[in-house]
Amino acid sequence: MCNDAGMFKTLDESYKSRVKVGNEEFLEVKGKGSVNVQTSSGIKIIPDVLFIPEISQNLLSVGQMMEKNYSLQFKDHKCTIFDPSGEQVFCINMKNRSFVVDWDKVSNHAYMSATQDVSNL
Repeated sequence: MCNDAGMFKTLDESYKSRVKVGNEEFLEVKGKGSVNVQTSSGIKIIPDVLFIPEISQNLLSVGQMMEKNYSLQFKDHKCTIFDPSGEQVFCINMKNRSFVVDWDKVSNHAYMSATQDVSNL
């Protein structure tokens, strides 16, 4: 789930739904698309990301990452994410029992697209 439309490489804003978040509140989904993440081994695509402007922070679902053949290793207060080919995507330190990626403070960062390919809409 992502709250920033600028993070999406592709975004289908006709996709609508609702999701229930941790405080039992339902939030409106205003689209679905893919987000590209720059890693040390190249750009990795995270597909089927929900666009939810009202969510307070961007979230990755461990279960959905595993369904897409990513693997996650939790060890030494870190979460390391590997793509389906076994290459490390990134490693995140635990903070307050959460794993938050600060794209400005790590060498890996989200790829921001300035244009949208309207042929896909």
